[in-house]
Amino acid sequence: MEKDQHDREMTRRVLCGRLFENWKAEGRRASFGELMRNETGNEEEVLRRITVDPKIFGGKPIIRGRRLAVEHVLGMLAAGDSPETILAGYPWLEPEDVQACLIYARRPVGPERVEPAVGGGSS
Repeated sequence: MEKDQHDREMTRRVLCGRLFENWKAEGRRASFGELMRNETGNEEEVLRRITVDPKIFGGKPIIRGRRLAVEHVLGMLAAGDSPETILAGYPWLEPEDVQACLIYARRPVGPERVEPAVGGGSS
């Protein structure tokens, strides 16, 4: 294993280990996003991992030019897969890639606001 690849694998293991240690800690649940933001610092930098290639999946957002769509990663997370499970299934995938998918998905709903109905009557 090349040194760079080995270093990335070790970083991935350390980050996932910290995440699951926090999840198991009494009364404390650290989010994957919180952990990654602390480690990477900048959302814009992480978002650079999301790319679009019209030749891959008809131009859907993908991860680092690979044939793995953002929506697929989000679907796995929504189905209950842990980030560690997803990372194990895609050896080239890095924790920052999963975080980029979450940030990408959050952006459109971030400014969304729901106003309560005015009036108290029922229809």
